[in-house]
Amino acid sequence: TQGLLRSKRQARSQIASFLGLTTDSEDKADANNGNGPKLLLPPRVALEHTDVEIRLEAIDRLVAEQQDDGDDAMDVDEEEETIPQILMRRVLSDEDIQVATKASKILCDIMDKKLKPKNTTMSSALAKDGLFALYRWTEWSRADPKSKATILSQLLHFVALSATKINHKDHLELVVPLVEAIGAFLLHSDADVAQAATKGIFQMSGAKKGSKVTDKGARHALLAQDSQVLHGFSRPNQDIAKMGQVLRRRLLPSLLKAYAEALSARSKKSEIDEKSKSSMSYCLWVLTEHGSNLSSEERGLLLDVLNGTAAFVASNPQQLSSTFESVLEVDETIFAEVASPFVLNVCKMIKDKNGANVASLSVLLELALRPTTSNKSIERLVALAKQTVPSESASCYLALIPALALMVNSETDVRKEALGLISVLEKELAESKEQEWSDLALICKHITENDSSAIMGSPSLLSQSLRLAASNSSRVQHVLLHAIICCMSCCSSNESSDSKSIPTHGWLDFKDAIGGHFASTTVLVGMQEAGEDVFPLLGRWSIVGQPLLQFVLQHDVSSNTSPTLLALLEHVTLMLKGQKVMKTSERNNLNPTVIIMSGPGGSGGRKRSYSFGKSTASDFLSPFPKGMVDMIVSILSTDNVPRQVRNALSEHILSSTSWGSNIFSKLEKKESERIISTLLHAMTQDLADVAEAAFFALPIACKEIGHLLDKKSTSDPSLASLTYIADYIGTNAQRLSTDSNVGDLLSTTFDKFLDLTIKASEVDEGTEFARTSILDALKAILDAVPPERGEKLALAKKKKFQAWINALVGSIGSGKNSEYLPLQSIRNKKSVLAVLGSLCSFYPSRVTHELISAIVTMVSDITSHKDATVLPELLGSVVPLFLKYSSRANLSASDVILEFIGACSSDLEYSMRIQLYQGFIDAIDKAEQLEGADLIGGFISCCLASDTFYSNKKGGRSQSPHLASQSLSKAAVSKRVRTLLTLISYSRDLVLKIAGEEVENRSEIITTDMLCAVACHGPTREKKSSSQGEEILLVLCSTFLRAISEVVASPVFAKYLRNCAADSSETVVRLWQDLLMIQSICNSNLATQDNANSDFWASISEMINETLECIHLHLPSPIFLAFATSLVKESDSEDLRARALQLVAERSLMLDSTDPESYLFLDMIPYFTSLLDSEGPDASGPALQQSALLAIEHITRKVCGNNDGQGLKYLGTVSDALAKTSRVIERLFQEIDLKKMKTSTLENGFVQLLCTATLCAATAVRVCGARSIPSLPHLLKPTCQLVGKVNMQISALSELHNDESQSMILQLSCLRLLSAAVETVPQFLTPYLADMLKAEVLPSTTCRDTHDDQSLAVIAAATKLCDMIALKVPARQLLAPLTHTLTQTRTVIAIPVLLDIMTNSIKNSKPAEIGGKIDSILKAGTFVFDFSQDNVHQDHLVKTATTMFKAFVLKLSEVQLRSLYTKLRAWRGDFDKAEPNTSASRRFCFWHLSASLAMDLKSIFLPCLATVFSDGVDELDTAVKSLCQKSKVKTAGGTKKQRVEVDDTVEYQAAAFRSLKSLLKCLEASLRSDAHDGGSWIREGESERYDNLLEPLGKLFNCRVDSKTVSYQDLVQGNDDESGSVVECIVALASAAGEEQKWKPLNHAVLQACCHESRSEVRKAGVRCLLSLIKSIGEEYMVLIPECLPVLSELLEDTDEQIAGLAQECIAMSEELLGESLEDNLR
Repeated sequence: TQGLLRSKRQARSQIASFLGLTTDSEDKADANNGNGPKLLLPPRVALEHTDVEIRLEAIDRLVAEQQDDGDDAMDVDEEEETIPQILMRRVLSDEDIQVATKASKILCDIMDKKLKPKNTTMSSALAKDGLFALYRWTEWSRADPKSKATILSQLLHFVALSATKINHKDHLELVVPLVEAIGAFLLHSDADVAQAATKGIFQMSGAKKGSKVTDKGARHALLAQDSQVLHGFSRPNQDIAKMGQVLRRRLLPSLLKAYAEALSARSKKSEIDEKSKSSMSYCLWVLTEHGSNLSSEERGLLLDVLNGTAAFVASNPQQLSSTFESVLEVDETIFAEVASPFVLNVCKMIKDKNGANVASLSVLLELALRPTTSNKSIERLVALAKQTVPSESASCYLALIPALALMVNSETDVRKEALGLISVLEKELAESKEQEWSDLALICKHITENDSSAIMGSPSLLSQSLRLAASNSSRVQHVLLHAIICCMSCCSSNESSDSKSIPTHGWLDFKDAIGGHFASTTVLVGMQEAGEDVFPLLGRWSIVGQPLLQFVLQHDVSSNTSPTLLALLEHVTLMLKGQKVMKTSERNNLNPTVIIMSGPGGSGGRKRSYSFGKSTASDFLSPFPKGMVDMIVSILSTDNVPRQVRNALSEHILSSTSWGSNIFSKLEKKESERIISTLLHAMTQDLADVAEAAFFALPIACKEIGHLLDKKSTSDPSLASLTYIADYIGTNAQRLSTDSNVGDLLSTTFDKFLDLTIKASEVDEGTEFARTSILDALKAILDAVPPERGEKLALAKKKKFQAWINALVGSIGSGKNSEYLPLQSIRNKKSVLAVLGSLCSFYPSRVTHELISAIVTMVSDITSHKDATVLPELLGSVVPLFLKYSSRANLSASDVILEFIGACSSDLEYSMRIQLYQGFIDAIDKAEQLEGADLIGGFISCCLASDTFYSNKKGGRSQSPHLASQSLSKAAVSKRVRTLLTLISYSRDLVLKIAGEEVENRSEIITTDMLCAVACHGPTREKKSSSQGEEILLVLCSTFLRAISEVVASPVFAKYLRNCAADSSETVVRLWQDLLMIQSICNSNLATQDNANSDFWASISEMINETLECIHLHLPSPIFLAFATSLVKESDSEDLRARALQLVAERSLMLDSTDPESYLFLDMIPYFTSLLDSEGPDASGPALQQSALLAIEHITRKVCGNNDGQGLKYLGTVSDALAKTSRVIERLFQEIDLKKMKTSTLENGFVQLLCTATLCAATAVRVCGARSIPSLPHLLKPTCQLVGKVNMQISALSELHNDESQSMILQLSCLRLLSAAVETVPQFLTPYLADMLKAEVLPSTTCRDTHDDQSLAVIAAATKLCDMIALKVPARQLLAPLTHTLTQTRTVIAIPVLLDIMTNSIKNSKPAEIGGKIDSILKAGTFVFDFSQDNVHQDHLVKTATTMFKAFVLKLSEVQLRSLYTKLRAWRGDFDKAEPNTSASRRFCFWHLSASLAMDLKSIFLPCLATVFSDGVDELDTAVKSLCQKSKVKTAGGTKKQRVEVDDTVEYQAAAFRSLKSLLKCLEASLRSDAHDGGSWIREGESERYDNLLEPLGKLFNCRVDSKTVSYQDLVQGNDDESGSVVECIVALASAAGEEQKWKPLNHAVLQACCHESRSEVRKAGVRCLLSLIKSIGEEYMVLIPECLPVLSELLEDTDEQIAGLAQECIAMSEELLGESLEDNLR
């Protein structure tokens, strides 16, 4: 290579030829000498050459080399660069955009096709270089926009491809910047770049290739919602490259706009919440990372997005603290402009649970009082609250409690802010009209007057202020306590202050009001310190303490309880001690010992506790309030009370000796017993450590202990309770023995021992231990009783003795007496067996009743051992015996069934209950002797009713339907069918009962009323009314039908149905008919009743549908069709007949066309067709006709839709059905007055019938094909008329109504029919095309407007039909009626639709088919052009017509094109120089079409342009003549400048300007095409065309535009790519000229514009044109720079900065092209 470069020219050529490095070329000279063969340097060397062409060629040869090497070119070599690396270096370093563009394109191909996915090392390196290349060319300013957009698009594609080759998990630090870089271009101003970025995002996220998102709003949504795009923007603390930071920071405004647009778009609530959540997360990141350096615009955008999320934030008040944590910590500027408005906006949006507005004061101060809130945030929240007080004066008293609590904060700055808030509150409260509020102002006044103490944090200031205010007004206590209630519940309610309950409708859940709890505790402590005389204990208890504890008892707050709430609860719990806290003087009089202790509180401040020593009785409440006793009991008996509350109650109150002697001993007997019983119960739970000490410390008497053990007690104590009582008796036996009631205590204790033996339910050590403990207690107390008092105990009483005997007999624990707890010792059981016979002799009349008890006992015994294996044998012996003798004991089978079901508790395990039920069913099956009675069905029905009762009681859903199915799983199929019939019979009675109809009385063992009573009251034998609980009856009926569905769906029953024979078909028919009867009743009630049961009827009907579907799914087709046909023919109810046909239709959807049985359904079509008659004695109603049509449609579509050989045999049948259907449609159309038709006047049934008929006809047309032609006249013409009328009616409606929805259903069905005809027989639609294409039919506005999902379906159907017409109907048949219809149309919406049809038809046709349609197409297009004149939608119409013409031109030859263009020229007319506004609209359309053809056809269009070139020049000359006139101007000396006097000037109108701009665009496009081909056209004929264009174009620089629609900048400089401009036209002219001699006059004209003295816009246009010339022509234009430098030198000093900047850019570009500085030439 060095030898070639250093050798002489001749030697160089010889060496190159010898080495094979040359190529013969006739049109290209050697880069060194200009002659001979071209020297080819090695491609890697040539890439470094200064000549652009050599570098471009080197890239091509390098690619060829890569193709020869194959995959080896991709191998990494440490000594040599790979081809991708070489190309990437070109992209990163080359100064020519063409070279970089070509290299990037080849890199994309290599990355996509050659680079292996696992080559992560090279992919990563190339990806990083791609990022830097993307950044470099983004900042590149020396390329034209189009070239720059091209390379950016390719680089985006490359970056996306490289990301797909990288393992994302291992290279996340690289993938994130890649995604961010692509995301930064989603909203690029250039559409191609934005589209490339969109495709890249979809490609990286794995979306379908080719996805296109062109709408800018859609890109915003993509940017805001794509998780991968957002991944990089939510990482606040990661170190990223500088380029990533720049891109991310630059993307910030766009992303904020994207979030704002995404939040403003309509979406589902779940989507809105997700958007708000991600938006809030991003905004918090922005505040944290960039809050201090945001611009004013960005802060505004940030506030907009935050306000967009305000509703979401306000809907989650529990998250306010965490949300505001970052917002409140920003610097002052961002807080004032963004954070503060956002916080206030959120506070205003917060609603309480009643939906009422919440005072912002309440929200702000609640957050300020939370322990987790920083001091800075507290100060700002308090400042905002202070700012809010004047606007919320009606709620200012809510701020008083939090403000007082803030005064105890440990920070001085916080106390200062709180003091300011209190001073504002003082003013508002003092001026309030409410006297109670004005009294509160005294508290604020005292604090503000002692501001120094307040700021210093005086511990006694709060209590002193409260005492002062309460001493002056008795109302202060009441109002303050009510304010505390509101504060702790976060409720700014308007409830009466007399309310003594905790509100539950606050804006926060009670547990979450952390700040309110702290404030309430602080103020309550202050009240207590203020003294009993001003804030009495009973007052604080009744208003705050009791409601608060009552609320805690009713609501579970035991989990995750905040420390502030626990502190509050402990404070109010200590009120239950009833001990008063006296003020100092009173306390000294009583000489108490008081210890005051302080320590850290739950909120970070200080908390005080008090310990009172010995005091007199006057320190305690007397009498002790009953409410406090109730509360003590409730706290001990309620599970969800926090443990700290119970501990405080037990340790500080109940275990206190002073409380026992001063309070408990003086309580009424009833109240003390309640406390004792509650303690016993608490000890039996998990609270023994809390209640035990309190229980043993209480002074309980014998009588009270006796009441605890008495049978008449409200609740029986458990075994643990008995143990504790026995232990108490043993411990206090000596004291109890001296009680006068000790004998009664002994008797009651022994009775309880016997009760325990009788009623215990399980055998374990605990029972024996309890009885042992009782015996020990009895022994202890008997030992303590003096001997002389023994006879007075009187223990041997006859009744008690007999009770003891019965208990011992029952304790055997087996057989019929299994309800008794069996004794564990053999000796005790022998004793029981000795007296068993005498027990039976005393009660002979209760044998049968004892059998029931025995059954219940066995169930209890089995369930306790969880072993039901022996149950069938036991029940098999007991149940038959009971059924045999039940009548003699005045009992029935229902008694044992109900007792058994009652014993089977609903809490049993599922498997256990199934075993119990199966055992009972087996026992019934063996003993069923009552003729005609279905005891199994009755038992299952009672089970369902009982389970309904228990489920309703527990608030859950019944499991009994499935349980009933499982219980019957072992029964014979015949028994199941009989049970099903019984259940259906009960279901029918229940349905009639719910519907209010009369129920037939039947002599059943289990009656419907009995089932209703069980469902309402449970399985009991007591006679209770079933009239109550209609809601339960609804549930019971649903449960029955669900059970029926479960049994029918079982595999055994399905097998039974499949094997159904003639002998069993009657049972199935009865089953089916009964279900249909129930469904008919439901549908009837659903249609006629408008009440709360409508959901019930609908759900019941749906369940029966599922059951029937299961039945007819498994029934053999012949039997199913026989059932259906029989029901249709024989039923008297049209509803049942219609329902049977609907079942046939549903069954047909399950058919397989290859199944021979499917053709049985086709054989039914003639019969179904006969049901379509609406006249005569056998006329069918609308419902029956609709069902028949539905069955025909389903059968035809499923069986004949595949066009197989078997189905085609039935085409005649289907054709007959189509003919009959067409007559139905025709008849229905005749019933409608088409001229006065309104769908609102039509009945729903009529509309449904019409829609079903059209859909049936559509399916039949598709199946029949050509056989449907005879029916088309009866179908298509009236259908088109109906669509037109419906469209006109919808257009007349201003809003969506029900009748419009009904009309849209008609639209859809009719469009479906028209689509079927077009798709099936398009060649035979010529007579109907004109009707279809009328403006009020397919092109109607109603088929294009979108306002709901239904309208979208209409739009889709209409669009599909239009596309199908264009695709299916031959153009030779379509264009004539289409042109005729188009020329008769006068609606703006319809014309584009018809033009689109024409355009698509042309595109889908061959040139030979439409070559002879030039006149029709020309007529249609020119009509649209003329119609667009003076129309506000002119641009859209002209573009649509232009698109049609372009599609047509692409089908023509050049000769046909010139002929068409000549006709268009003739239509346009001649140009009148005197009246340029005449026919200006036509000229605009003509030149617009010409410009579009010039851009698409390139040089092919030039011959056509040549025919109208003179017209264009004339129009330009006229424009110069009219627009370039000089005005009269005086100089400073008074002399007049030269002027041009022209009297025949004409004022240009808007249309003339548009024509001129389109002409300029046409010339620009044509000249650029000519320049691409060498400029031969413009230089033809001694450059006459060039000269003719140059003069007027140069003069137009000086034009004066005085129009509201067009400006000088629009016409001369140009503002968009669609319209032409003088500057772009001159640049294109220079490019086409291509010679220095041609450029000189052009350059002169441009420099004249640059030198214009009086008009800066002319100078700006001139210098902009000069810059464009330099950029476009480049180095070749530098020969004219010397002429330009003087002018540019002057322009550098122009007063207009923009002009000076453009001049400087011209000089910089010239210096770059010349490679030298021009500074010396400018001086």
